[in-house]
Amino acid sequence: MQATHPLAKRRAGEPQALGDGDVLAYHRAAREQLERLGPGSLTRGTRVLLWGLRAYVVFMALVVALQVAHTWH
Repeated sequence: MQATHPLAKRRAGEPQALGDGDVLAYHRAAREQLERLGPGSLTRGTRVLLWGLRAYVVFMALVVALQVAHTWH
């Protein structure tokens, strides 16, 4: 079953308000697409970048904690 945009049957230049049914249909179609795609796997470069950013955050938290301790003493 191919999910289609609920406003696809309307003319492009014709302004119309979205009803509750239209919004729900669009949400349902978008949710079906997301479920069909599923979560993607991360590449090796992305995993390395994420671990590098985590290490940077821990390092900077340590630097800030040391600076605060140094300032108080």
